Amino acid sequence: MPARWTNVDEFFVRFPKETSVGSSALNDTFLAAAERWVEGHLASRFTVPFSAYHTSAVDLAYGKTYHLIRLRTLAPTD
Repeated sequence: MPARWTNVDEFFVRFPKETSVGSSALNDTFLAAAERWVEGHLASRFTVPFSAYHTSAVDLAYGKTYHLIRLRTLAPTD
């Protein structure tokens, strides 16, 4: 399932040096997973699903996306 309220272009604006993942995988895998993670954790306090206008949720989703990418691409020397 593709991401609904985050996008690849904005991710690369926020994390310009992150080049370990292609746009297709980023949108379909990491951004979508981060959105689901944020909604799952905040659903008990807020009305979900969020939209792109909920800036705190969007910021959390982009941060979680970066975290998921780093976990997947971590080298033994990192």
